[in-house]
Amino acid sequence: QDIEKATGIKPVTGLLNRKNKVKIENDRTIDDMIPDYSIIDPNTNAYLKNSYPMSNAYFGYTTRGCIRKCDFCAVRILEPKCIKYRSIEKQIKETEKKFGAKKDLMLLDNNVLSSPCFDKIIDEIIEAGFYKGAKSGKAKRYVDFNQGLDARLLTREHMKRLAEIPLRPMRIAFDKLSLKDTYIKAVELAAEYGQPFLSNYILFNHEEDTPEDFYERLKINVELNARLGTQIFSFPMKFSPIFGDHNKDRKYIGKYWNKRYLRGIQCILNSTHGVVGPRKEFFEIAFGTNAKEFKQIISMPDNFILYRSKHRDNGAKEWGNIYKELDKKQIDIFIDSVSVSKRDLTLTDDTLIDKLLLYYM
Repeated sequence: QDIEKATGIKPVTGLLNRKNKVKIENDRTIDDMIPDYSIIDPNTNAYLKNSYPMSNAYFGYTTRGCIRKCDFCAVRILEPKCIKYRSIEKQIKETEKKFGAKKDLMLLDNNVLSSPCFDKIIDEIIEAGFYKGAKSGKAKRYVDFNQGLDARLLTREHMKRLAEIPLRPMRIAFDKLSLKDTYIKAVELAAEYGQPFLSNYILFNHEEDTPEDFYERLKINVELNARLGTQIFSFPMKFSPIFGDHNKDRKYIGKYWNKRYLRGIQCILNSTHGVVGPRKEFFEIAFGTNAKEFKQIISMPDNFILYRSKHRDNGAKEWGNIYKELDKKQIDIFIDSVSVSKRDLTLTDDTLIDKLLLYYM
């Protein structure tokens, strides 16, 4: 409705899974078409400096939709009807015919574990040549359920079947701390069945989520790596609402968050290229050894976070010493003071707080 109001163009909604839905000449069932690989080929697309890492892969869906109705996810709107099974055989053959054989398989299912046809899906993946240890020439083949697997639905039976295909990485979300036990059990199952490589989506800035919760979830991954020998790479993802005042920008601030904390996390992720690695020593340098230290880090001026080693003994230490003198009430006043644009930053009547604010001016 927003798009139609702004442009006068009526969007076509839902899946494009039948002919003539978009009412163009010679309209095919768009959902069954294979992608145009020239878009991700650097030889034909001058905008791409490096090849997209999955450009040598078949793309497809074995299911559509999702049984969940998460408010942070658009799948419930874009794919409102669950389709429990879609064959990928035809698309693989068409891709080979037009673009040649591909090494890997990228599946864009939103919740494949919810399908009652899961065994059938795994069988078809294996029949397509993607079995454990499969190679394309000398290179190992990989399967990637790119949208992630639902930890709440992962069973031992699922994991047995997933172990039959060259899944890498295994993607699981850890959206809130209340899912801690479920998430840990899923990672333990993965490790038990020889799947050490995991990619983890970490939502933050959402509803009851706090900076302490966010830090705890990251730390759990580091601890699991140490205990299980896994390599979990975390990808923090900031919540932005689909509806409401901020549905067209990235300016939403969650109930327990503020502009300074969100900016601080952005600075850390700029330094780590958006990834939280599996090593404990790396994690503790970037995010701190506990939640209190983490909140101190994300409160620092941008340059102190971005160029940590440069400023460790050149401003950051002095800033840290002053910060540690603040009590809880002073910290709240300080955070409110720095959660504004630089031009609106003003001093307070508190000498200690003002000493800190000078670093931001």
